[in-house]
Amino acid sequence: MFADEKWLRFIVSQVIQNSVKYARSEGAEISFVGRLVGEGTADERIEFTVADNGCGVPAADVPRVFDKGFTGDVGRTGRRSTGIGLYLVKRLCDKMGVGIRASSVAGEGFTVHFSFPTNKFHYFEG
Repeated sequence: MFADEKWLRFIVSQVIQNSVKYARSEGAEISFVGRLVGEGTADERIEFTVADNGCGVPAADVPRVFDKGFTGDVGRTGRRSTGIGLYLVKRLCDKMGVGIRASSVAGEGFTVHFSFPTNKFHYFEG
């Protein structure tokens, strides 16, 4: 896996901060799962997920969560939402060649899925 340690800390920190910000008032959970996929193939990668059981995002909004300035309905009612955190996360992942996507069920939680290629010949753009 090739990625910058400092920026990975920032990325994971942003995702955790979002999970905390939108957590349930009782019984909040955040889970972290990593696994090796496609071992020994050209598509070998590490998949890492950060999932919470917070308020989630409506299905119609999931494709926009990485857009600059997007806060959604819940974010518009909160004073701390800027719509910049996940935008920066996506930009940094794109620059490092790390795949990222989100999934969610409104009222049940939000998950960020990362895909880190392990292929040593992966090309990173500057």
